[in-house]
Formats: sequence, C-alpha cells, structure tokens
Amino acid sequence: KTLLADIARVCEKRGFARSEVCVAEGSKAIYFYMLLKGKMALERKLPESWFVAHGGRHDATVHVLQEKDVIGWSSLVPPGVHTATARCLDDCEVVEVEGKKLIEILDANPEAAYPLMKKLAGVIAMRLVDTSNRLIREMSDFALYRSM
Repeated sequence: KTLLADIARVCEKRGFARSEVCVAEGSKAIYFYMLLKGKMALERKLPESWFVAHGGRHDATVHVLQEKDVIGWSSLVPPGVHTATARCLDDCEVVEVEGKKLIEILDANPEAAYPLMKKLAGVIAMRLVDTSNRLIREMSDFALYRSM
C-alpha cells in the first residue's frame, strides 16, 4: 500500500469541451485537478469601470495552463473558494480528485504532504506574480485610454 496507490484510488479522469468552464471564480472549491491534455485560460473578472476600455470584456486572461499544470488548489486550503475561472482553450482531459479526500490522505502521510504543499506554494506564488504583472499592464492600458 503506497501513497500513490491511495491517491490513485480517489482520482478519476474527466473531460471538458473547448470553451467549457472547469472552475468558476468565486465558486466553492471542491476538486483539485491536474491537466493531462489541452490548454486552459485562467481568467479574472475585471471591474465594471474597465469594461469600456477593454472592448466590453468582463474578464482578463492572467495565465495559460498547459499539460501537467494544476487547477483548484483552493480546494486544499481555506477558505476553499476559487480565485479565478479556468476556461478550456481546447478539448481538455484532467485527473480529478476531491480536495478533502486528498487532504485526508496527506494528513495520514505527513512525510508526503510537505513536498506537495511546497510545490503548491510555488504554483500559487507564480500565479500571484503573473496576475500582478497582468494587472499592472491592464492598469497602464486603462490609464492610457482615459488620457486620450
């Protein structure tokens, strides 16, 4: 009985069609996913004041997920709410695991939890940097638009 076998028992493969939303910003985070095939855009909602400056768009892509990237880290940490929307750019295939089941397995195997959570912290930090950089670009574009 190994850790990977325990995790594999609670995982399922799932498909999402092009343009389908895998997770929605602000929704309760239940599942943790690993992208096996395809690409997904991580999108953040824009404030209403930015709609006109961005051609009526209500969201901005802050990161593009590739194969082996993870989605739904919010299912593993409080408060358990998605911070972005993940929308499929292609037909996608994922491995899905209920966050609370994964946490139970990791709690029973603390030696495995640290490396996973350390890697997850790196993912979160990288996405924070990507989102911050995108926000700075969007604000610069918005300021330029308003000055015209």
